[in-house]
Amino acid sequence: MQLLFDNRRQALKMRVFLWASFAFAALFVWMGWMLFEELTADPDVPLIMALAAALAVVALGAAFPAGMVIFTSRYPLRIERDGDRLALWTMPPTGFGARRRELALSQIEGSRYHHGRMSTPRQRVNAPWITLQVKGQRIPLVLDLQAEHIDQEAIAKLAREGARD
Repeated sequence: MQLLFDNRRQALKMRVFLWASFAFAALFVWMGWMLFEELTADPDVPLIMALAAALAVVALGAAFPAGMVIFTSRYPLRIERDGDRLALWTMPPTGFGARRRELALSQIEGSRYHHGRMSTPRQRVNAPWITLQVKGQRIPLVLDLQAEHIDQEAIAKLAREGARD
């Protein structure tokens, strides 16, 4: 097996963001409950309005972890190539451990480089990444180029080979 990508340090940051998003959601559930109690204490507020407001707050809080779960499922921790097969590890929804799956090289439809640079008056960001489009999946894999090990040449080659099949 040829190691193409290994991303432990950045993956730890993603795990922390994922777990923080769960805490964020719990805070919004609590805030929704408090809002519901406050609004139902007022006899002029219809129950359905209090319930709708509380559910809106909870839904807003749930959006962050839902997005993080989707993102981390598309954020490879490790990629290995064995001939025309790829072994790919991603983060499970809990953030603990890794989920392994295999792809045929022919499932890779292409790749795209993103420079990831942004400047504001206070800070500069340089966080490049590559997206790998997998056949049949709407959201591409996101390879963080700040990974500990990345064989960019081999990844570009597999994207070309996969797109050619």
